[in-house]
Amino acid sequence: MSNVNNDTSALDEKKKKEANNAASDYGAKLKKFTTSFMTAFYVVLLYFSCSGVALMLCKVAQSNLLPTDPRCSPYTEEKVVLPSVKSNIFTTGVFTDPEMSMKLVFSTTLEKNFTYRILDAIREYKASPSSNFLANYFISIVEGLVQMNFSIINTVMNQVNGFPEVVIVSLGPLINAILFGIGMVVNFFYFIYLYFANMYWFFKQNANDTSEDSNDKPQWQVVTFASPVDWGMAVALVVLFVFLFIIFLPILGFVPLVILVYCILSTLSFKGQLNDNRSISIAGIVTGVIVHYKLTIVTILSLVMISLAFSGLGTMQGIIAIIIACCIYYGLIRFDTFSPINETHLTPLVRNDQPEKSCRPTRAKNISLDEMMFGGGKHLSQHLRHRFKKLLKQLN
Repeated sequence: MSNVNNDTSALDEKKKKEANNAASDYGAKLKKFTTSFMTAFYVVLLYFSCSGVALMLCKVAQSNLLPTDPRCSPYTEEKVVLPSVKSNIFTTGVFTDPEMSMKLVFSTTLEKNFTYRILDAIREYKASPSSNFLANYFISIVEGLVQMNFSIINTVMNQVNGFPEVVIVSLGPLINAILFGIGMVVNFFYFIYLYFANMYWFFKQNANDTSEDSNDKPQWQVVTFASPVDWGMAVALVVLFVFLFIIFLPILGFVPLVILVYCILSTLSFKGQLNDNRSISIAGIVTGVIVHYKLTIVTILSLVMISLAFSGLGTMQGIIAIIIACCIYYGLIRFDTFSPINETHLTPLVRNDQPEKSCRPTRAKNISLDEMMFGGGKHLSQHLRHRFKKLLKQLN
């Protein structure tokens, strides 16, 4: 009798152990399912956020606001003349007739949008009387890379802007990767070209007076054999910088990367007006993409959840996930996950043409007699002192 009781007790213990192991295994599967789904959730959100970045780059490129012309501001004092243009954003797609969208407008006034502080400082230094040839050598490299990067963004993303918005959003991260890849390749080789092509600055000298009272712009003179010491120093600099290029090329290779990232961030820093009634930035556009493409995002996440349920939890759990998703989609379970947002402020699509821009020379300010005598006497005194010093140098 005792043997029977022992066998029963051992069997109960075995069943209890198996039940605990099964519960433990299912808990581990459930934990893995939850972790996998949350990872997929964040990946999908990140994907569509990158799509919002691509959409922002397209709209700024269409506006033609980026400083792509080295003859215009902020590289020079010549102001940019550019008409404003409306861009289609958050379109309803081809399933509506006519196709509708919200309208995005960027300010064509640089001061009202993004100020290129680095480029402004560079422009002011180049025009200062104490401008140095070596500093201008580095400036010419930076300016060339910046202008090239903005031109790449402006050209490539304006072409992409001609695609339907659903294509841009669907392929957003791929578009960003292609843009970045093209930018890196072009930047690297263009940096090498600029590094050597701008060495002509070593053979220049600023002949202008470097005193604080000088109001003139720098006067650059070419160093020739007539000045053997200066010419020899220029040749020595060429040899030195060629040697530095060979030694530090891996480090110098980061310069194009930094410039490219700077130009992309500068482009993303623009602010526009959405439907002429509210300001919007890159954060608003990324949020808008997630909101307006909510149905697509939820559908993707639902398919991921069903797939994970079948593979990680079992066939029955997968079927239950399908049933729940269908009940939510058809409204049997009140949950607005699959409900599209209520679109407002929609108008028919406009053309995606990029406006043409031109440069307008900045007129020099004429100082009147009243300004010199009363409000602008400082300008006159500085000018006379500067001319007097030059006259004394000539007499000596």
